Amino acid sequence: MEKSVLLLMDLQERMMENVEGSATLLQHVRIALDGARKAGIPVIFVQLGFEEGYPEVGEKNKAFAGLKPSGFFLPSDTKRAIVKEIAPLPGETVICKKRYSAFAGSSLEVILRAMQADRLVMSGVSTSGIVLSTFLAAADMDFNMTVLQDCCLDRDPEMHQFLFEKIYSRRGLVQNAADWVKSL
Repeated sequence: MEKSVLLLMDLQERMMENVEGSATLLQHVRIALDGARKAGIPVIFVQLGFEEGYPEVGEKNKAFAGLKPSGFFLPSDTKRAIVKEIAPLPGETVICKKRYSAFAGSSLEVILRAMQADRLVMSGVSTSGIVLSTFLAAADMDFNMTVLQDCCLDRDPEMHQFLFEKIYSRRGLVQNAADWVKSL
């Protein structure tokens, strides 16, 4: 029997600020989260985070070098936390990544292999960032994948739609949270 793991990615307070549709997104994520917990499916929360001084970020890194003056995503950043609406329960795994992909600079692959996971069920912000990077890396690692369309959000709605129509649906299973929970 296939073993699934629900990945809730970059659903941090700072990431969700000023993102149109975040309240609706969190309602759908809550459906998936509650369903996974009820079905005994492990949940892994993935968050972006850096050490004080950003030693992981070189000047050549266009995506994250600009963060250095901000202090964002450091241990002292109170908005680095997972949003309270879906906060991890004691004993649920929270990993910290260093780049777009949930696998980059984290222990995610080791944890998934230890769990003997076969299928990754993905949710996150943004569809064209962490979800895409993690999806492609997971495909190269031979995981089966489900992407919960109503549990992903992107600042560019056209990009969101394109990725679901042209990438995710061709290499994985696309579902909404309610349908995924019904299938458990």
